[in-house]
Amino acid sequence: MRPRRAVAVGVTVVSLGGAAFACRQLVGIQDDPPQHLGPAGCRLPFTGDCASCVAASCCDVASACAADPSCGTYAGCLASCGRDPACRAKCTYDNQPVPPSPASPPLAACLAASCEDACGLTCGGIASSYAPPDAASGCQDCLSQAACATERSCAQSPDCAGAGLCVLACQGRVDCTTGCSEGNDAGFGLFSSVATTFEGTCGAACASGQNWGCVAHVSWPSPQGASTDVSYAIHKATDGTTPVPGIQVTLCSQTTGTCGPVLGQSDEAGIVDVTVPIPAFGTASEGPRGYLLLTTPEDAGAASIAPELLYWGAPLSQPRLKGNANVTTLVELGAISAAYNVQQDPSRGYLLATVFDCVATFASGVVFDVQQGDMQTRTFYIVDNILSTTATQTDHSGTAVITNVPAGSVHLTARSISLGATVSQTDVLVQAQSFTELAMVPSP
Repeated sequence: MRPRRAVAVGVTVVSLGGAAFACRQLVGIQDDPPQHLGPAGCRLPFTGDCASCVAASCCDVASACAADPSCGTYAGCLASCGRDPACRAKCTYDNQPVPPSPASPPLAACLAASCEDACGLTCGGIASSYAPPDAASGCQDCLSQAACATERSCAQSPDCAGAGLCVLACQGRVDCTTGCSEGNDAGFGLFSSVATTFEGTCGAACASGQNWGCVAHVSWPSPQGASTDVSYAIHKATDGTTPVPGIQVTLCSQTTGTCGPVLGQSDEAGIVDVTVPIPAFGTASEGPRGYLLLTTPEDAGAASIAPELLYWGAPLSQPRLKGNANVTTLVELGAISAAYNVQQDPSRGYLLATVFDCVATFASGVVFDVQQGDMQTRTFYIVDNILSTTATQTDHSGTAVITNVPAGSVHLTARSISLGATVSQTDVLVQAQSFTELAMVPSP
């Protein structure tokens, strides 16, 4: 079985985003930064050649950042690091910018464009903002060799900086990362180009999929509107690319499993668009916690799919969500089970889980555990796009298939081996002879 990514998102973050009390303590800045820290650094604690360059070329945007506590304290934390990528990464790691300050992208871009050498921002210096601290230096070295021009172009663009900050603030939530690209095609395109190298060529050096800085700091946001427009591209799970038309979609309650009427059906391209009302089985302060049920009409015959319960991973709060889903016919499912010597109990179901880190990258080195599992329950991790009979953790796809899961409500956890802690946990419904597919994101 070849997996399809649960959502199509890239990952990168940029310098000079949000703030927190810990950063104030680190550099001794109060809510109103004292004037003696400027004017050389324009009210921010830049020093030496960097301060002189900021004063000459970026004073207006630096002063605007200093006037905004969210931007000023974090920028001050970064400024105190000088040329040390690990220090800059720790500022980002310890102080997730939620929400990001609008004053941050202009300053980040100006520093990269006008003060790169003076401030030690090699190739724009954005690697240290999205790699974990212990990987930041190696990540910067790798990106400098593999994609210096691309990294610099992103770093010098306020739109790209804004896209990166937006993704970081989402803390892995799928509907939120969908919104980061809307109205910012150019910036998101640049940032996605850097993400390609970050996740691919420099994946190991950058510890891609290992950014857990938001863990223990996550909280679900309040809904922004009355509904979420949900769009999924539905493909055959056996190859991950062939579109599947005619899939019916209904909205169901996570608590009771009760489903409403059919909301829509996938077209010839496998695309289905539905509107999910808010709160829809949630609360006024927290968005929908239900799932979408994917089925085929009763007369589909051999094309009938195993019913699929599709979870979006976190309560919906944003206007839109875009993603991908995989479906398997009952015939294909039987063949796959036989190939892997799985004696699937017809009273049990399957789980297809994909885990994301704090910057929406598919997380490697993660172990799944089903609390209600027993000796019949088996976990097959995806390795190099196929199910492995020996792997014991996720690879760069962040995905596993779990067979013979007892029907009913189950509690699924995802534990990062490198962090030594649970990074995501959720309750989902499993039904007999059905798939439950879910995105697992860092949870409160």
